[in-house]
Amino acid sequence: MPNDQAEGTQVRCTGSMQSYLRYERIFVTVFLLFACATLGHFSHESYYIYSTDHHVSLFEAPKVLYAPEAYRVAIPWLGRLVAHVVPGLDSSVIYAAIGVLFIFPALYLFYLLAVKDIAVERSIYGRVAAVALFLAFIQFPLTWVVPWQRPETLPNTFYLAGVLWLLSKQTRGVLPIVSLLVLTLWQSFVRADIPFVFGTALALGSMFGDAFADFGSRRSNLLTGGAIAALAVTIQLYLQRIRFPHLEYPPDTAVVQLWRNVTPHGIVGFALAMMPVALVVLILQVKRVRVTAFDSLVLVASGLYLPLWLTVGIVSEVRIFVPFLFAVCAVGARLGAATAINAIEGHG
Repeated sequence: MPNDQAEGTQVRCTGSMQSYLRYERIFVTVFLLFACATLGHFSHESYYIYSTDHHVSLFEAPKVLYAPEAYRVAIPWLGRLVAHVVPGLDSSVIYAAIGVLFIFPALYLFYLLAVKDIAVERSIYGRVAAVALFLAFIQFPLTWVVPWQRPETLPNTFYLAGVLWLLSKQTRGVLPIVSLLVLTLWQSFVRADIPFVFGTALALGSMFGDAFADFGSRRSNLLTGGAIAALAVTIQLYLQRIRFPHLEYPPDTAVVQLWRNVTPHGIVGFALAMMPVALVVLILQVKRVRVTAFDSLVLVASGLYLPLWLTVGIVSEVRIFVPFLFAVCAVGARLGAATAINAIEGHG
């Protein structure tokens, strides 16, 4: 009889956990849909104003091509394809819709990565904290998407979320790695610097310790990271040397922007944009928590991309770093929830 009661209690607990997970995913899905719809609205407004003021179609190539914009061919090609399939749609509508179609799955994958190691069975409070922190943290990068927006920003975010999710599945077979390389091939035509930095971070990190052991062996991580970086470089060289040879930067744009970025306006914008990073650093300083391979890779890749943005990018155009900020938000949510779990268990 006692065994029957214990089994019944276990079944009820399992059912309650499954019910919670179902409602959690529904809630997050609805919340993200609302957030992405709002972002899509303001993206459309911004695109529409630009296209009408300049009397241009957003995805038509300009008469004079300049580097590096000319190398980012994938999203304009996708826009033209949609316009051909669905004639009559304004280019501003198409670009806004493309952005939403990329950012929603990206944010959902980051949500799954943020809660991946927090089992409901261990601490439902930690799980709730992770979800709440994630939804709160992503409000920071969302505000930086529209100012100086570019159509590749949200696809860049999807790439980072996708490769991080696929890496977490690496031990389950070859298919995730093949999918990762296919995704990298596409992304290299969107913007090649992001997969190059990501692959370099994975390869370099695999040489020092076992920080990325959750993704596979050090050798497999080195090969995977090297393949990602090499593929990005190959596509970039093709675009730069064969498809669009001898392109120059616009006359009023210098390649190195570092000293131009050191202005009060740039410094204030940079400080505001870095708040999610500051929160992660604060969490790590407040209480020691286990840092996973996901956390480490995001922080290493973000750390490598940061000086690249500050050196050859314009610091006030925070949308350049926005994809990494979304990834950092997922890390912050996971670490914040882990800190809460440790505090509760320690108090108990």
